[in-house]
Amino acid sequence: MADKCPVCGENSREAPGAIDFSQGEKKLRFCSLTCLRIFQQFPEVYLSENIDEVDILEDSRA
Repeated sequence: MADKCPVCGENSREAPGAIDFSQGEKKLRFCSLTCLRIFQQFPEVYLSENIDEVDILEDSRA
């Protein structure tokens, strides 16, 4: 399991409200419920190897 939140990149190991979550065979740790909910809306974006998709999503939230 990675130490960084897959949504925001924050160190999820030290986050006080870190949440462990399984997506298929992948085990993920999110720094907050907010990041988990964002991931649940767009899992394919955060599981993709294509970083351009993540940049587009982040730009659309601005």
